[in-house]
Amino acid sequence: MASVLILEDDFVFAGLVANSLHNAGHDVDVVGEGQSALAHVRQKCYDVLLVDMYIKVDGQYSSDGGLLLITRVRTQRQSDRFATPRHVQIIAMSGAIYQLGNQHILSTAQSLGADEVLGKPFAPNALLRMIAEAETDH
Repeated sequence: MASVLILEDDFVFAGLVANSLHNAGHDVDVVGEGQSALAHVRQKCYDVLLVDMYIKVDGQYSSDGGLLLITRVRTQRQSDRFATPRHVQIIAMSGAIYQLGNQHILSTAQSLGADEVLGKPFAPNALLRMIAEAETDH
């Protein structure tokens, strides 16, 4: 089964997703900030990164969210010594796509290297299918 890192600042939502993935047999880590996610991908080899585009820290949107993590993972150099490879499956997610002016965020994530995108909320089966497809591709 897959090793999955979830970058999500809504810990209730992250817990629901993590439980669904655990129940399907996946190994899951959850972090709420981009710096924590970066530390995790440097220390552990993940099969899938599930990243929220907008992350709040202390009630304020942070620039250190999913877009920056995607960029850091995809542009890593060999000297960066990431345990997670640059070709890892990345699934970008956002609930902000339903807000005026934010409809583009998931297409932006794809242009930076996200393999798949999900609008929140999403059906757990959609995520499980994406992970299963990623596992068969490797």
